Amino acid sequence: MATAFVQVFNVLALDAIGRGLTPTQYGVVMGLNGVLIILFEIPLNQWAARFDLRRVLVVGFITTGLGCMAFGPAVTQMGFFAAMTLFTFGEMLSLPVGMGYASMLAPEALRGRYFGVNGLVWSVAGLMGSSGVWFYGQLGASWWYVAGGIGTLGGVVMLFGNRDQRPGV
Repeated sequence: MATAFVQVFNVLALDAIGRGLTPTQYGVVMGLNGVLIILFEIPLNQWAARFDLRRVLVVGFITTGLGCMAFGPAVTQMGFFAAMTLFTFGEMLSLPVGMGYASMLAPEALRGRYFGVNGLVWSVAGLMGSSGVWFYGQLGASWWYVAGGIGTLGGVVMLFGNRDQRPGV
């Protein structure tokens, strides 16, 4: 999911401008992300707190990946708005819950290591995000499908992967 996530902040400007959006239109698309977070992140997470955290993460990861993929066919500002909305809702579900979930899974004595690995994963995703510019140069808008597919795959793996058997997790 982190790989899909960072593409929006590394590739989207190139792609949006390349497809004819003005810098102002691109800025409004990115501003939509912030507005949605300000308006909906806290209420959305309060609502989602009643569900199993693992399931919330799965939905968040898959929605982020699908949102990333949705940039592939976007050609108008409205198309970019729709993709950004889907992406942002996935982001709002997965990012706040992710750290709390990792903390719940980690034995107390190993929490620092769990958070270190989490930081490492995001660092690798940042590196992939930078290389995403190259991949975008090679694949064009198809790169959105690959990057979004990687993010969606993260959710699918989590859905069907090994489950922690501790109560409440």
